[in-house]
Amino acid sequence: MKRPCLWCLTVFAIAISATLFTGCAPSGSSAQPTTKAATIDENDLHKRVRDVVLYSRDGRPLNSEDHNAWQVVHGMLAYGRTFPIIVSGKSVPALDWVLKGGNLKGWGLKPSDHGVASTIIEGKLGAGHPDQWLGYLSQAGLKIDDTVVVEGKSYTVKDMLEQTKFDLFENKEAPWALMATSTYLPIDATWKARDGQTWSTEKILEMEAKRPLADGACGATHKLYAISVAVNRYLNEKQIKPEQLTGAWKLGNDRVQEAIKLAREYQNPDGSFSEAFFQRAGYTDNIAQRIYSTGHTLEFLVAAMSPEQIQQPWVARGALALTKMLELRKKDDVECGALYHAAHGLLLFSVRRFNDPIFDLDAPPPSDKPGTQPADKAAETPVAKAADKATDKATDKATDKAAEQATDKAAKTSANKSAAATDAVPSKE
Repeated sequence: MKRPCLWCLTVFAIAISATLFTGCAPSGSSAQPTTKAATIDENDLHKRVRDVVLYSRDGRPLNSEDHNAWQVVHGMLAYGRTFPIIVSGKSVPALDWVLKGGNLKGWGLKPSDHGVASTIIEGKLGAGHPDQWLGYLSQAGLKIDDTVVVEGKSYTVKDMLEQTKFDLFENKEAPWALMATSTYLPIDATWKARDGQTWSTEKILEMEAKRPLADGACGATHKLYAISVAVNRYLNEKQIKPEQLTGAWKLGNDRVQEAIKLAREYQNPDGSFSEAFFQRAGYTDNIAQRIYSTGHTLEFLVAAMSPEQIQQPWVARGALALTKMLELRKKDDVECGALYHAAHGLLLFSVRRFNDPIFDLDAPPPSDKPGTQPADKAAETPVAKAADKATDKATDKATDKAAEQATDKAAKTSANKSAAATDAVPSKE
């Protein structure tokens, strides 16, 4: 498996109603279980992870009547265009349906002064953070020239991006803006925002990286994921290795590596990750909360780790713990945000650790029974593709340089001699 993206791309509460959910704050902790670490059967882990990922998509169908944008967009983050939604009794690709103007509660897009804006809607009905939809859709494989129908008029993803760029200001919550600019813009692009300042992806990254490590939504995992996406893109474009990073890029990578270290330090004996994320050790008996914290943490980790890091046993123990929890809750409702972040993390884990051809995220959803999606090509998420490119280019450059040095050395040696001689969402939510 090639080097992942950056080095630096459940349930908080059991579903309260068909469309409303509580926020993402952690609950109180209790004593940690004393589970002895056991050797993990890699083949068994791979199969179980794959089954959980597929079931979370195919075995927990959402529909346009009972579910809302908060739920559906999180599903699209995890599964891209393969994520289905039932509309008028028929299963259709959710992403294509909503982009064509499908009536989804909480979608909340509206024309604005510099393009298309997303309305923040409280209560987990719609976007809960600035630019959240654009950020997640950028990770789901949406292209910048894809059409988005808003109030009956056709726009493109670029119109959403232009509004996001213009709306930046100091101290704005910007992880999702960072995901989008890192994905869609040239890495050195600059622009003027509403506040009159000149902005860039690097400036957004620096703003987020300078915040306290634990400062951010869902234990700061979204911030750290976004920083990872940005740093990986930079490594890809500049064809350098992480140790060659400087300035804001080095700060971002250092912040991510610090979080990886703390995730391991605070990991619970059962393999789950701390309910307090990167602040301290913490275990809760609430399985919904453990899915929430472990799923978010794993999603960040697999987007940020090197190939060597992701092969470490403690990472597999985290994935196994999350898989077991989702297996236990297979027949129960699971809050969609936590569920789909967990599924996304496990999907990326399976791709990175096992080079698993789960499914093509650009393909339409399966039309047959749940769990039978064909596995004929690798899941190429934007995070995974960017990671692979960053590694390949850095490796190729290093190889080319080494070859050049070797050639030069050989030439000099030859010359000297000559002279001498002459690299599961709700079941129903």
